[in-house]
Amino acid sequence: MKESRLKNWFALTLVALLLLSACVAPNSQTPTPSVIAPTLESTLPTVTEEIVPTATEVVPADIQADIILWTPVDGNGSLAQDLNGQLNAYASEQNLTFLQVDQLSPVQLGGMTRVVVSLASADETYTLAQSAANVPVISVLGSAGTAVPNLYPMSAITATPDQAAFLAGYALALVTPEYRVGVISQAGTALGQQYSGGFITGARFYCGLCRSRFAPVMYYPLAVEVTDPASQADWQTAADTLLTNAISGVFVQPEISSPELITYLASKGVRLVGVEGQNGLETQADWVGVLSSSVSADVVNAVNTIIGGGEISSLGEGVDLTLVDENLMSAGKQILFERIRQQMLDGLVKTLP
Repeated sequence: MKESRLKNWFALTLVALLLLSACVAPNSQTPTPSVIAPTLESTLPTVTEEIVPTATEVVPADIQADIILWTPVDGNGSLAQDLNGQLNAYASEQNLTFLQVDQLSPVQLGGMTRVVVSLASADETYTLAQSAANVPVISVLGSAGTAVPNLYPMSAITATPDQAAFLAGYALALVTPEYRVGVISQAGTALGQQYSGGFITGARFYCGLCRSRFAPVMYYPLAVEVTDPASQADWQTAADTLLTNAISGVFVQPEISSPELITYLASKGVRLVGVEGQNGLETQADWVGVLSSSVSADVVNAVNTIIGGGEISSLGEGVDLTLVDENLMSAGKQILFERIRQQMLDGLVKTLP
């Protein structure tokens, strides 16, 4: 009996031990895998927000002037200075306002602007004229693009020898009593014929038959030729031929001019018309004027025509009579000369016989 109880107790103890071993946690030596979260490196660029200040629009002020001269800083300085003086003087005479600017935009042209003279490039001037259709614009440097009604480009015409001689003949006939004028040209050359023919045509354009009323009664003008301009005997013979026929106004072809010839004519009291660059031009004489390039004069005349409401058929850079002696050519005669000069440049006057 006792032995049976002992066996039962042993069996119960064994069962209890088995149950306890079943409840024990798994062996802690069994490695438990660990999960490592990957580190993500951003490849996106850093965006820096730039704060841009709001621009304030600058509106240029209107230019309050009747005549505006536009002369960019990189333009022709000497021509700009010359035009400034000529236009300023004209504006003062006409009680008009004048202003020279180095920058110009269409929005600056207010209702007061009556004409713009531009020394800017042809393209810039063309753009200005297109954008300011109510303002006449004179383009000194020519034209670009199609025609614009309010744009007046200079055609950069260079005076031909016959044109210069024509004006010399007209000017001398205009100021010489009895139309006793003559020309000295080079014999046997086409250039000499142009000067001679142009001079005769110019003088006769003013006086027609040009027949003197008092002795010696003759038809003028007279033309003489020099074969060898370096020969004093040759040019003096030609000059004396004119003087013998009472000539008191002479034009010398520039290519054969010399200080000696001009001095000789001046010593005889002869009136002269010179050409810019002519040899002997510095000689003291009764110079009626000097024919030279006429950019400024043409521009001023065009401005005057526009402001006066007239029409401009063409605007050429040709030739003008400068350094005029007003004791020899009055203001009224200068106006008459200018009218014919412009007609000649417009192609309305024939300069050769």
